[in-house]
Amino acid sequence: METLLATVSASMGFAVLALSGAIHFAKLDVFKAMLRSHNFWPPTFVTVVAQCVALAECTIASLGLAALLPGLSASTARDLMTYALAGAMVLYVALAAYAAVLLRRNPGVPCACSSRAEPISIWVPVRTTVLALGCGFAAAQVDLVLSWTWSSDALLAFLAASTFTVLAWILPSTLHDPNKQGISWTSRPAH
Repeated sequence: METLLATVSASMGFAVLALSGAIHFAKLDVFKAMLRSHNFWPPTFVTVVAQCVALAECTIASLGLAALLPGLSASTARDLMTYALAGAMVLYVALAAYAAVLLRRNPGVPCACSSRAEPISIWVPVRTTVLALGCGFAAAQVDLVLSWTWSSDALLAFLAASTFTVLAWILPSTLHDPNKQGISWTSRPAH
Protein backbone atom coordinates (compact mmCIF):
# COMPACT_ATOMS: atom_id res chain seq x y z
CA MET A 1 0.00 0.00 0.00
CA GLU A 2 2.90 2.32 0.76
CA THR A 3 4.25 1.74 -2.74
CA LEU A 4 0.90 2.59 -4.32
CA LEU A 5 0.53 5.74 -2.22
CA ALA A 6 4.05 6.95 -3.02
CA THR A 7 3.65 6.23 -6.74
CA VAL A 8 0.24 7.89 -6.97
CA SER A 9 1.51 10.91 -5.00
CA ALA A 10 4.48 11.34 -7.33
CA SER A 11 2.37 10.87 -10.44
CA MET A 12 -0.23 13.37 -9.25
CA GLY A 13 2.40 15.93 -8.38
CA PHE A 14 4.02 15.68 -11.79
CA ALA A 15 0.73 15.54 -13.72
CA VAL A 16 -0.64 18.69 -12.10
CA LEU A 17 2.63 20.53 -12.76
CA ALA A 18 2.74 19.36 -16.38
CA LEU A 19 -0.86 20.38 -16.99
CA SER A 20 -0.48 23.73 -15.27
CA GLY A 21 2.84 24.51 -16.94
CA ALA A 22 1.52 23.63 -20.39
CA ILE A 23 -1.53 25.86 -19.88
CA HIS A 24 0.59 28.70 -18.52
CA PHE A 25 2.94 28.57 -21.52
CA ALA A 26 0.11 28.22 -24.03
CA LYS A 27 -1.77 31.18 -22.55
CA LEU A 28 1.07 33.22 -21.13
CA ASP A 29 -0.73 36.54 -21.70
CA VAL A 30 -3.75 35.33 -19.71
CA PHE A 31 -1.45 34.08 -16.95
CA LYS A 32 0.35 37.44 -16.84
CA ALA A 33 -2.98 39.31 -16.67
CA MET A 34 -4.06 37.17 -13.73
CA LEU A 35 -0.74 37.76 -11.95
CA ARG A 36 -1.14 41.51 -12.53
CA SER A 37 -4.61 41.37 -10.96
CA HIS A 38 -3.07 39.93 -7.77
CA ASN A 39 -1.38 43.30 -7.10
CA PHE A 40 1.48 41.38 -5.50
CA TRP A 41 4.32 41.60 -8.01
CA PRO A 42 5.81 44.85 -9.28
CA PRO A 43 4.53 45.34 -12.84
CA THR A 44 8.02 44.96 -14.30
CA PHE A 45 8.38 41.52 -12.66
CA VAL A 46 5.10 39.99 -13.85
CA THR A 47 6.45 38.68 -17.17
CA VAL A 48 9.54 37.18 -15.54
CA VAL A 49 7.49 35.60 -12.74
CA ALA A 50 5.01 34.11 -15.22
CA GLN A 51 7.77 32.65 -17.38
CA CYS A 52 9.72 31.31 -14.39
CA VAL A 53 6.67 29.63 -12.86
CA ALA A 54 5.67 27.99 -16.14
CA LEU A 55 9.27 26.92 -16.80
CA ALA A 56 9.66 25.48 -13.27
CA GLU A 57 6.40 23.54 -13.60
CA CYS A 58 7.37 22.02 -16.95
CA THR A 59 10.99 21.35 -15.97
CA ILE A 60 10.09 19.54 -12.75
CA ALA A 61 7.44 17.42 -14.49
CA SER A 62 9.94 16.60 -17.26
CA LEU A 63 12.60 15.54 -14.75
CA GLY A 64 10.10 13.20 -13.14
CA LEU A 65 9.25 11.68 -16.49
CA ALA A 66 12.92 11.43 -17.48
CA ALA A 67 13.61 9.37 -14.36
CA LEU A 68 11.27 6.70 -15.74
CA LEU A 69 13.07 6.27 -19.05
CA PRO A 70 14.33 2.77 -19.67
CA GLY A 71 18.08 2.40 -19.94
CA LEU A 72 18.99 4.76 -17.13
CA SER A 73 21.20 3.43 -14.39
CA ALA A 74 19.42 2.88 -11.08
CA SER A 75 21.40 5.65 -9.41
CA THR A 76 20.68 8.15 -12.19
CA ALA A 77 16.96 7.34 -12.12
CA ARG A 78 16.95 7.62 -8.34
CA ASP A 79 18.75 10.99 -8.41
CA LEU A 80 16.48 12.41 -11.12
CA MET A 81 13.33 11.27 -9.32
CA THR A 82 14.56 12.58 -5.97
CA TYR A 83 15.43 15.99 -7.44
CA ALA A 84 12.14 16.18 -9.30
CA LEU A 85 10.07 15.26 -6.24
CA ALA A 86 12.01 17.63 -3.99
CA GLY A 87 11.60 20.40 -6.57
CA ALA A 88 7.88 19.68 -6.85
CA MET A 89 7.51 19.77 -3.08
CA VAL A 90 9.33 23.11 -2.80
CA LEU A 91 7.31 24.61 -5.65
CA TYR A 92 4.02 23.42 -4.15
CA VAL A 93 4.98 24.85 -0.74
CA ALA A 94 5.79 28.20 -2.40
CA LEU A 95 2.50 28.14 -4.34
CA ALA A 96 0.53 27.25 -1.19
CA ALA A 97 2.14 30.14 0.70
CA TYR A 98 1.49 32.52 -2.19
CA ALA A 99 -2.15 31.39 -2.40
CA ALA A 100 -2.59 31.84 1.35
CA VAL A 101 -1.18 35.38 1.16
CA LEU A 102 -3.45 36.20 -1.79
CA LEU A 103 -6.45 34.79 0.01
CA ARG A 104 -5.70 37.03 2.98
CA ARG A 105 -4.64 40.19 1.11
CA ASN A 106 -6.78 40.11 -2.00
CA PRO A 107 -9.64 37.58 -1.88
CA GLY A 108 -11.57 37.16 -5.10
CA VAL A 109 -8.61 37.45 -7.48
CA PRO A 110 -8.13 34.54 -9.89
CA CYS A 111 -6.03 31.73 -8.53
CA ALA A 112 -4.09 31.62 -11.85
CA CYS A 113 -3.83 27.83 -11.58
CA SER A 114 -5.09 27.53 -15.15
CA SER A 115 -6.33 29.92 -17.80
CA ARG A 116 -9.81 30.07 -16.26
CA ALA A 117 -10.46 33.13 -14.14
CA GLU A 118 -11.77 31.27 -11.13
CA PRO A 119 -11.42 33.15 -7.87
CA ILE A 120 -8.99 31.97 -5.27
CA SER A 121 -10.51 30.07 -2.38
CA ILE A 122 -9.24 28.21 0.66
CA TRP A 123 -9.14 25.07 -1.49
CA VAL A 124 -6.22 26.38 -3.57
CA PRO A 125 -3.70 26.45 -0.69
CA VAL A 126 -5.23 23.24 0.70
CA ARG A 127 -4.73 21.47 -2.65
CA THR A 128 -1.17 22.68 -3.09
CA THR A 129 -0.31 21.74 0.49
CA VAL A 130 -1.65 18.21 -0.05
CA LEU A 131 0.35 17.96 -3.28
CA ALA A 132 3.48 19.19 -1.45
CA LEU A 133 2.99 16.59 1.28
CA GLY A 134 2.45 13.87 -1.32
CA CYS A 135 5.61 14.80 -3.20
CA GLY A 136 7.55 14.93 0.07
CA PHE A 137 6.29 11.48 1.01
CA ALA A 138 7.15 10.14 -2.45
CA ALA A 139 10.64 11.69 -2.24
CA ALA A 140 11.21 9.87 1.03
CA GLN A 141 10.05 6.65 -0.65
CA VAL A 142 11.74 7.19 -4.01
CA ASP A 143 12.88 3.56 -4.29
CA LEU A 144 9.26 2.44 -3.95
CA VAL A 145 8.17 4.90 -6.63
CA LEU A 146 10.81 3.61 -9.03
CA SER A 147 10.02 -0.04 -8.25
CA TRP A 148 6.62 0.34 -9.92
CA THR A 149 7.87 1.82 -13.15
CA TRP A 150 7.19 -0.30 -16.19
CA SER A 151 5.59 -3.09 -14.11
CA SER A 152 2.14 -4.63 -14.33
CA ASP A 153 1.10 -2.81 -11.14
CA ALA A 154 1.97 0.50 -12.78
CA LEU A 155 -1.40 0.46 -14.56
CA LEU A 156 -3.19 0.56 -11.21
CA ALA A 157 -1.02 3.46 -10.07
CA PHE A 158 -1.59 5.27 -13.38
CA LEU A 159 -5.38 4.92 -13.15
CA ALA A 160 -5.45 6.03 -9.52
CA ALA A 161 -3.14 8.97 -10.21
CA SER A 162 -5.21 10.03 -13.23
CA THR A 163 -8.41 9.96 -11.20
CA PHE A 164 -6.95 11.86 -8.26
CA THR A 165 -5.23 14.37 -10.56
CA VAL A 166 -8.55 15.26 -12.17
CA LEU A 167 -10.16 15.57 -8.75
CA ALA A 168 -7.32 17.76 -7.46
CA TRP A 169 -7.47 19.91 -10.59
CA ILE A 170 -11.20 20.62 -10.33
CA LEU A 171 -11.41 20.82 -6.52
CA PRO A 172 -11.19 24.62 -6.13
CA SER A 173 -13.75 25.34 -8.85
CA THR A 174 -16.25 22.73 -7.68
CA LEU A 175 -16.07 23.93 -4.08
CA HIS A 176 -16.27 27.62 -4.98
CA ASP A 177 -19.32 29.36 -3.52
CA PRO A 178 -20.46 31.98 -6.07
CA ASN A 179 -22.50 33.71 -3.35
CA LYS A 180 -19.33 34.78 -1.58
CA GLN A 181 -16.94 37.56 -2.52
CA GLY A 182 -14.95 36.91 -5.66
CA ILE A 183 -17.52 35.97 -8.29
CA SER A 184 -15.47 37.69 -10.94
CA TRP A 185 -11.82 38.61 -11.01
CA THR A 186 -12.54 41.83 -12.90
CA SER A 187 -15.15 43.28 -10.56
CA ARG A 188 -16.14 43.04 -6.92
CA PRO A 189 -19.69 42.32 -5.78
CA ALA A 190 -21.37 45.10 -3.80
CA HIS A 191 -21.75 44.54 -0.06
